[in-house]
Amino acid sequence: MKLSYSAKRIAFALGLWGASSLSALGNEAEIQVAAFAVETMPAYQSAAQFQVSQGHRIMSLQPELVGFMKGSKTGLFNARITRHTGQINFANKAEKPLWFQLNTSWASLQGIKNQYGFGAFGSHKKLAPKVLIGAMFQFDYHEQASRFANKRGMGWMTGPYLVLGAPSQPLYFAGRLLYGKTSSEVMQAGVYRDGVSRERLLAQARVAGELRFDETIVRPKLQMSYTIDRQAGEMNHIGSPMPHQKIELGTMQFGAEFAKPMPVKAGSFEMTGGLDGVWTYRNATGLAGSVAPYYEGGRATAKFGLTHRNQNGAQRSIGVFYDGIGASSQKHYGIDVKFSLNF
Repeated sequence: MKLSYSAKRIAFALGLWGASSLSALGNEAEIQVAAFAVETMPAYQSAAQFQVSQGHRIMSLQPELVGFMKGSKTGLFNARITRHTGQINFANKAEKPLWFQLNTSWASLQGIKNQYGFGAFGSHKKLAPKVLIGAMFQFDYHEQASRFANKRGMGWMTGPYLVLGAPSQPLYFAGRLLYGKTSSEVMQAGVYRDGVSRERLLAQARVAGELRFDETIVRPKLQMSYTIDRQAGEMNHIGSPMPHQKIELGTMQFGAEFAKPMPVKAGSFEMTGGLDGVWTYRNATGLAGSVAPYYEGGRATAKFGLTHRNQNGAQRSIGVFYDGIGASSQKHYGIDVKFSLNF
């Protein structure tokens, strides 16, 4: 069950899903299964796997910047907890002078426990009606524990961001450039402990818009993300050198969503849907290449839904989705049912 809060709105959502691969369990499961495969590797390889999972999380949890230009007047609280996984997200109103966002998640699979925390806060100023510039600071914490090894990492990033709006069209551009450092620690089988420190850089750009065709609204989007994580050569617990490692990760996300009102006697009825695609790139140098070899590939997600709102503010919706179009191994599909009430 999922509990969501937005200003004076509270919502409950129930997700029912099936899948033909472990991706149905979400990113938590995928990361933990990947971690299980390298638990008994040397520390430098285990650290490389840690770098990959942290990089993907950092890119996926970046705050949405276009809402700052629109001046959203609602906050956000989402919580989803199951027997083996949990996730909590919280953010204040985008119109506040100082905004913040907090995310935490945890999961347990095949004897491996995974915990992650992410936070960001920042401030901005409008230089013109369609020009906004600001700066943000981010921090993250990641821990994986099993009977073979414990891994723990903490880091930070900071930098500027920019949001531009088209003069006469609902079209927006958002970009950010962040730099920071992170440190991680690997304890193998409770016997020895190795720590490494790294530098990291993240660049992200997004274009989003809104087009109207009579009563139908189409929202196209394009987002490109790139992060690089460098580990300098260090000494391990016995004084032997740990090699230099560098990991690059990149994604390009593109697609469009639509919303079309349908005739109904009371309240409003809306049909929604969309198609999203993602292309992923990964490259590593040094011995990290044995854990995170070169890879590029893509897949697509299709979704469709119906939403009814009555005159009292109650909202009911049902949606279906299928993730993994064009991919041979990752398939993820399901149904979402949601009820919300304004008060």
